[in-house]
Order: sequence, then C-alpha cells, then structure tokens
Amino acid sequence: MRLNTLAVQNYRTLQDINLSFSKHYCTVSGRNNAGKSCIIRLLSSLFRGPLLYPWRSEQLRFDYKEDKTQWLKTSPAITVDYTLGITKAEDPALMSFIAKIASKTFTGQSALLRVSYTITDADGLTVAVYIDDDKVDEKAAKEIEKRIKDSNLLFLYNSTTHHEEYYFGPRHRMMYDFVMSEEEKKALDAAGKQVERRLSVDYSRRSR
Repeated sequence: MRLNTLAVQNYRTLQDINLSFSKHYCTVSGRNNAGKSCIIRLLSSLFRGPLLYPWRSEQLRFDYKEDKTQWLKTSPAITVDYTLGITKAEDPALMSFIAKIASKTFTGQSALLRVSYTITDADGLTVAVYIDDDKVDEKAAKEIEKRIKDSNLLFLYNSTTHHEEYYFGPRHRMMYDFVMSEEEKKALDAAGKQVERRLSVDYSRRSR
C-alpha cells in the first residue's frame, strides 16, 4: 500500500495544502514554522494505531479545538483527504478484507483507495471511504479506516527529534525489512550474532 496524495484544510498551520508522494522515498523539508511537524503529526494520526506504549504522546487523536488553524476567526471544518494505491501483489489481505466488508469485486490487479475525514466542533469526526471513486457505506468505511490504521505500516524519521520508537516501537524492523537488500540483511544479522557471542563470552569471564 502506497500513499499517493494528501490534501489538508484548516489543520493547525496547514490551512490549505496538497501533497503528492513518490513511490519509494519522500522527504519533507522547509523553513522553521513551515508546517513540517504538522505533516508528521497528521500522518501519525492517520496511520498509526495503538502503540506498544499507550502512555506515549505519539498516540494522537483529532481534537477540533486543538487542531483547528488558530488564526482563523471562523470555525470551518478540518478536512483531510488521502489516497492509497493498493495491489493484489502487495496488499492481498487488505484487498480481501475490503472486498468482504464493502461487498466489492476487484476486477483488476490494483485499486485506488481514498479516505476522507471531516472534523467539526459540533459533529466531531466523520470518515468517508471511496474505492475507485465508489463510496462505501458508513459501517464499512469505519472498518476499513481502522484496518489501515491498525496495520502500523508507517515509518517516519524526524531529524529534529529522538527516535527511540524506531528501535523499541511495534514496527522497529520496518526500515530493516524494506530498505536493505537480502545480502545487507544477512551481513547485519551475522554481525549482530558475532557481537552477541562476544558479549556472552565477556560476561562469562567476568562472572568467574
């Protein structure tokens, strides 16, 4: 599953933006207070389910009063819209789940999944889901949105913060699994085992 686009209105400092993402590796850069942290915060809210450590602040939820663009004197809705490209080769379980929950038949090898959020002060959060421009019912939309979030397939690196969650979080092997080649993985595993053996020998000597 690949994130293709993200459109946001009235979310924190992101009053009106449209982003497109490449297939492989994306970076977000800009001046201070340009909205980089807001993008990361938003992506975390959209694609991270319950974390291994529920007391951690990264477990984010939408809150209209906190998340609305603060300099606006009116109270417009916060809208977030993203599209995902899914394929039978890469996402067979997800496509099978969508086909069942939304009574959808996929005739091709790929599909475009669009998830749209609307957050208001009065009505709270509503979610709409479209599959190849066909809107699914409300119940199916909630289940699909939850399935995407619970998959925990998001890997983010913020160069301005510490990243202990990369090592200890529920998806700590993502960069290892998806970026390294098979040869690099084997070399890293061998090096890790060698270090473990050395530590074990050192510990045994000190224990005598």
